[in-house]
Amino acid sequence: MPDFVCRPLLKHQKDVESLRNALIWQVKHGKKVFGLGTDTAYHAPEKKYCECGACGVFTAPIALELYAMAFDQIGIINHLSVFACDVMPEFYSVKNSLPAKTVILKKEPQQVKESYYGAKTPFAGQVIPWTATVVD
Repeated sequence: MPDFVCRPLLKHQKDVESLRNALIWQVKHGKKVFGLGTDTAYHAPEKKYCECGACGVFTAPIALELYAMAFDQIGIINHLSVFACDVMPEFYSVKNSLPAKTVILKKEPQQVKESYYGAKTPFAGQVIPWTATVVD
């Protein structure tokens, strides 16, 4: 099913563990090497469900909640803000040129919609433990 195809593939549990260990290493050593990234490029169904369909798992609408789940599971939830807000803007030298937004992240269950803009997301129809709200 093309809804959940991404590159590079995490083929084995050891791949997932390697990513988790890299995040824990970053936190322990106070480094800013890895930062938040999402597949925010929505692909219309006709571009996704075709012979040479577009890859990517559309997570943008629930990205912060998914990152919170992962960071919480490995005990580094208090480092999510730096990971999400500082690392990549500093890497690309755009930290002070981005519009300021405030996001409130609460450990409050929410049900993930079946689809967003016609695209399926991970955990569709399931309840996840975090909710993010943007405050202007």
